[in-house]
Amino acid sequence: MQKRVIGDGRVSSKSFVKKRNSLEKTSLFNWPKSKRGQVTVFIILGIVLLIATALVIVLNTELISFGQEETFSTEKGKVENFVTACIQQVGEEALYLAGLQGGYIDLPERYTNDLNWHVPASDFLSVPLWAYGNEQDLPSLSQIKAEIDDYLEENVRNCLFETDVFSAEYDLIENSDVVADTEFQDSFTEFNVRWNLLIRDKSGETVAEIIEHTAESPVRFENMYNTAVAVLEAELSELKLEDITQDLIALEHEDVPVAGTDISCSVKQWSVAQAQKSLKEMLRINLRNLRVEGTSFTEYGDLFPYYQSHYQWNVEGVDNDASVVFRFDGENNPFTFQVTPRSGDRMYSNQMGGQDILKLVCLQTWKFTYDVVYPVTVQVTDTETGATLQYGVSVHLLKNFGDRGGEVYARESGLSSVNVDLEEYCYNNQYTIPMTVFTSSLVANNRTGVHITEPLEDVNISYTCIRYGCDMGATEYDFEQRGNAAGMTQLFPYCSGGIMRGEKEGYVEDWEYVPAEEGKEIHLNLRPLYSFELGKVKVIKHRLDVDNCKNDDVPDSNGLCTEIAEFEEEIDKGETALITLNLYDQDIDSGSSNDSEELALSFLGAFESRTAIHTEEFIVSPDLSEDDGSSDLLLSSLVSVLSEADFEYDVDVILTTNEDLVGGYDGTWVIDFDSISAEDAQVVFHVLELDPNDENYYLLLSSLDYYSRLISSPEIVIE
Repeated sequence: MQKRVIGDGRVSSKSFVKKRNSLEKTSLFNWPKSKRGQVTVFIILGIVLLIATALVIVLNTELISFGQEETFSTEKGKVENFVTACIQQVGEEALYLAGLQGGYIDLPERYTNDLNWHVPASDFLSVPLWAYGNEQDLPSLSQIKAEIDDYLEENVRNCLFETDVFSAEYDLIENSDVVADTEFQDSFTEFNVRWNLLIRDKSGETVAEIIEHTAESPVRFENMYNTAVAVLEAELSELKLEDITQDLIALEHEDVPVAGTDISCSVKQWSVAQAQKSLKEMLRINLRNLRVEGTSFTEYGDLFPYYQSHYQWNVEGVDNDASVVFRFDGENNPFTFQVTPRSGDRMYSNQMGGQDILKLVCLQTWKFTYDVVYPVTVQVTDTETGATLQYGVSVHLLKNFGDRGGEVYARESGLSSVNVDLEEYCYNNQYTIPMTVFTSSLVANNRTGVHITEPLEDVNISYTCIRYGCDMGATEYDFEQRGNAAGMTQLFPYCSGGIMRGEKEGYVEDWEYVPAEEGKEIHLNLRPLYSFELGKVKVIKHRLDVDNCKNDDVPDSNGLCTEIAEFEEEIDKGETALITLNLYDQDIDSGSSNDSEELALSFLGAFESRTAIHTEEFIVSPDLSEDDGSSDLLLSSLVSVLSEADFEYDVDVILTTNEDLVGGYDGTWVIDFDSISAEDAQVVFHVLELDPNDENYYLLLSSLDYYSRLISSPEIVIE
């Protein structure tokens, strides 16, 4: 194939133009055909790039600014929430402490220094009494609020700054003190705190400022307080706790006798210590069953009518969502207990019942009165949150009846495991009064003209104030270089009315009512005793016969002709003689009186007010001599009478069998001290033996004091 060439053999211009146009169509840019076009393109490109760069910068700036503001806002919220949490935590701690201690966060010393005004709950916690007797001492709601505010102001700062949660990034700066304002609402407690806090970053720039803070607790403290006050006011006006105590005593527990009779010739007796223990246990168990109507409690059903009538207490002004519990800790709470009459640690029935005519039926009678003072803890609980408010109130039962206005002077302290408090009161009390006690041995009988007083050392001195007995030590001879004197000068705890008591083995104790007064001198006189073994005592019975009166016989005032049988014998096995010796103050402190004076005094009831200087009771029976392993111990037990002089004792002997009263003696006995203190002395009591089947038995028995003159008075025989 031949190639076609035109002219000089080069491609024609028409073919080139066509090929260029084809390239221009396929190029990315259609380049301008002149220099001016090229400049315009570059200017446009520069403007576009400038606008794009500006947009990127603006967008980045907005993004950075938005992120920092969000971050600062978040950290402010964290700090604010943490402060609020601290306020709530510290505020609820304050409510908890105030609830445990009767509204006080720090219990005032006026409670802790006076054992009458607080209940020891533990080694470190005490519950104050809001009322003791008729005197009230409870904090107002505004006082409690002030204590909670103080607690918040003292402790919120530590709660916040003792943690380093924010210290790595921010500094918290205080611009004011913490000022708290607690508000008690119906359904919660609100803690308002004004505290200016600045939040700064590490560069020193202020991020935020927080001034007002508010936290809430669901504890309804005001409702608990109002319920507690309502219960206290009801107790003071109605004496409900005293009524329950009285009811428990009136139940006539076998260990807690009150009044009764028993047809028996055996004297009934009870232990004072056991009566106290049993009553404390009854109170501990039963007081917690007391319910307050109107609060949250389970009613007693029809199966418990006694509890329905006695242990559901209608109190106005209480909260439906609160519960009230009454507690008495018999082991650790103070307990004042006194029972009258008593002899040492025993209570006895009176086989005569106070009237000789009761001997006719061999009747045992008894009537005891109780003085009881003790604290009860009242615990009010918010059932929705479990928060509590507790306080104490004293219960006063005097002579078996509720009486918040009286006082009891009990010998026993009634304390068991609260020794720390007892020691604090007796020996570490900041309220002490210096007083001096002198002790002497006294032998005195104005009827015989004997009066001997000598210093007596080693007398144990105790000082009892209400329920706390303080052992103050023993007296010394020539104390403080006073020469011929025995005594002590000691700092005694302050008491508006205490009992100073002196005791020494072999002496009748002496005591005196002593209000604490600075520099007061007290003189205690103890009477010496002489003791002999029970084995040296025997009882001889003489049969009293009643015969028909003959023409020349003169009947007695009862119209009977009686005589004492010639033979006599010691009491038999199965027979028991109960012997009571009484020495009265009137018998040794006043002159002698004739029969007419005694009759007049008896008519006026003067003998009923006589005070027994010394009383001794013991039993004589042949059964004690049986070889049962205990006879030696019984026979070696001691019988004591006043010594160093002759004294006249009233003697009352009751002779009984297991079933009947078969005789006795009613008279007097002048004890010759020189004779009774002889080594081989034996004491013989003479008694009348009566026939219970004799038709005149009751008449003879009712005139036992008259017919006792037919036989010898007690005598001392030197073998």
